[in-house]
Amino acid sequence: MGGRKGGRRPKGGDDGQGGSRRGKKKGGHGGGGKDQGPTLKEAQRLEQKAEKNGSRGKYSEQALAGFRQAIDLYLALYDGGAGPAAEECLVGLAGCYMGSAECKAGYLSTLTHVTQEGPVKAEARFLAQQCSECYRKLLQRTDLEDREEVLVNLGNALSVWAENAETGPEVIELLGKALSAYDESLSIRSDDADTHLNRGDLLQKMAEELADSGDHVQSRRAFAEANSAYEACCSVTDSIKGDDLVGLLESWGANLLGMAQSEGCGPEERRELLGKALGHLTEATAMEVTATRAMNTIGDCHVAMAETVGLGPQQRLGHLEQAVAAGYQRALAVDRSNLDASVGVAEVHAMSGKAFREAGDVAAASTHFAAAAAGYERIFADQELWRDFGGCADRSDFLYNAACACALAGRPSEARQALEMCLSFGLVTQEEIVKEEDLRCCL
Repeated sequence: MGGRKGGRRPKGGDDGQGGSRRGKKKGGHGGGGKDQGPTLKEAQRLEQKAEKNGSRGKYSEQALAGFRQAIDLYLALYDGGAGPAAEECLVGLAGCYMGSAECKAGYLSTLTHVTQEGPVKAEARFLAQQCSECYRKLLQRTDLEDREEVLVNLGNALSVWAENAETGPEVIELLGKALSAYDESLSIRSDDADTHLNRGDLLQKMAEELADSGDHVQSRRAFAEANSAYEACCSVTDSIKGDDLVGLLESWGANLLGMAQSEGCGPEERRELLGKALGHLTEATAMEVTATRAMNTIGDCHVAMAETVGLGPQQRLGHLEQAVAAGYQRALAVDRSNLDASVGVAEVHAMSGKAFREAGDVAAASTHFAAAAAGYERIFADQELWRDFGGCADRSDFLYNAACACALAGRPSEARQALEMCLSFGLVTQEEIVKEEDLRCCL
């Protein structure tokens, strides 16, 4: 065993796996714009102020209060659809509900036990559902302009709804509906790069959900379909026009990494996919020297190479050195508070310690185990980094891995402290800890 996977990815940040949804600012203005009065302008002003007070995936009570005020004004003006600016009100309501849902989901990062997540996710689900209903009402209008853009925004709302769903089957069902909205949008305008990119990111997310549910066959199909979506995006992307080519390459590389790590991927296919991933990611860093998401995924690719079955300790160490030098350390040179990179370095030290121990170099192993423990402790002591974790599962996994690192470094007292905090989130059991070889000194 030796640690838990999944404790590194903060949700909602720029480095979040799968990229971020690209929305359309236009929501359809096919009538009613001439009747804008001071009350509608006030609602729009409140909405814009709330957007400035919050940021995607971050909790802000001030932003939520602003969105609530704007929603009340929009609802009064909408008047069941009979108001003179009904379409503008639906667009505004959808934006406020979406902003509120993402802001409310950010509250998950402040919770201390998994049982607290249910009510918060329920509120975020309700808000995302309300947003979806607004876009559906817009799509029922016969005079709607920019229908393809409203469909993209509907897909985005359904994706947020899925992120806060209660069960795996519900997540997959909602992602399927979001995919249908993107597909319908592309049937109207097939050359929209952002929509192709959103579609690829959503399929990548669906592949991960299917893998978690145990459906590895459908998961691999979704990864392959995501790959095709990125290829389609590449064919219409024009960076001169402002299309996000770096974001495309980052998402594409992450998807190829996911395919390489999927169940049923053989050694040869794995090496080929990881090579292609590194090619896209390296190109992204050449185009943008601050592309930390690409740098971190480069590190993840080299870690995946180090985990290939059959490699000797020296081969694993070579890949691990590259993970730090070509990936995580480069990201930290750009942003020394980058969570993914900071945890990546700590993880690599722990893996390197095990490789040196297997090779019989006890001194080198001890040095790396000590560095891993120190790395985890620095992250935990940095409140800014600690707040970047997405929720209870991320924090719990991080603390479990930190406990393993401290135990391997010969610091059982610190390992027990980390385990106590890990257990407090309600996701890890004593039975799991007893079975963990790295934690024997703590029993």
